[in-house]
Amino acid sequence: IWKLYLGLTALAIGVYYGLHLADLAPNMGLYNAVAHAFTSVATAGFSPEPASVGAFEPIVQWAVVPFMIAGSTSFVLMYFAINGDPMRLLKNEEFHFYLGSIAFLTAIVAAMLFINPETEFGGEATVRHAVFNVASMVTTTGYASADFNLWSAAAKHMLFLGMFLGGMVGSTTCSIKSLRWLVALKAFRRNLFTSIHPEAIRPVRLSGEPVEETTIRDIYAYLLLSIVIFVLLTVFIIVDSARVGTNVSEFEAMGAAASTFLNIGPAFGDAGPYGTYNGFSMVTKTVMILLMWIGRIEIIPVLVLFTAAFWRS
Repeated sequence: IWKLYLGLTALAIGVYYGLHLADLAPNMGLYNAVAHAFTSVATAGFSPEPASVGAFEPIVQWAVVPFMIAGSTSFVLMYFAINGDPMRLLKNEEFHFYLGSIAFLTAIVAAMLFINPETEFGGEATVRHAVFNVASMVTTTGYASADFNLWSAAAKHMLFLGMFLGGMVGSTTCSIKSLRWLVALKAFRRNLFTSIHPEAIRPVRLSGEPVEETTIRDIYAYLLLSIVIFVLLTVFIIVDSARVGTNVSEFEAMGAAASTFLNIGPAFGDAGPYGTYNGFSMVTKTVMILLMWIGRIEIIPVLVLFTAAFWRS
């Protein structure tokens, strides 16, 4: 897996710097190629450029997308695919759900950009910005190809929704992860069926394999806990912003809460892709630091550290 990770990073460096050598990306020098390769495969995409990946030519933006998606794909499944078992990845239901989510959100965002007269990008640019920024949000990379702060409310809400998805389990991504959402949706559909047919025995299956009921309950608990923490952080940001006299709307507070807790990077308003979090108070930023740490490590391991039983055992 280490070889796979390093290989993807080296390939990204070669592709990015190769575009520079081919005079297709004049400002993608060796330093930028290395920096963006590190952060695109690691899905932790702060860019040395103030305009993020929007500072580069369209071909660079297209080239970054596959590496963001690869970094958010299960490295275990990619390992099997490279070693002669590609169907293990291609038939994986989580992989289908993950790519399908990106395609679904991209189609909606592209449609919203196309019908909005204030974002006249043109055909190719509309698709490119939709693909790039949706992929960036879903994979929790945090790059931006344009200032989506200026997009319509509908397009921004779709990007906001993408924050909660995340990539596959076993990848470099953060957020809730596609696998948890897929199992929860399958379990909910199973519950609807058993409500109509109470005598039916219908296990939840993932890629043909049954999922244990204890795992389903753990996933439900994780989703509930994630939503509760997100809501509490949103309320805290709004209350603390009112205390210090900062004008933060509810949507901007929700975006900042989701972005920090789920480790996305950019959000909306002053925390947008070309903005900073400097407008928030020191108290809010301290809480955000704590939530970024929890979101990166995952909730359950952190909560275990704060239980007395862990230290006594």
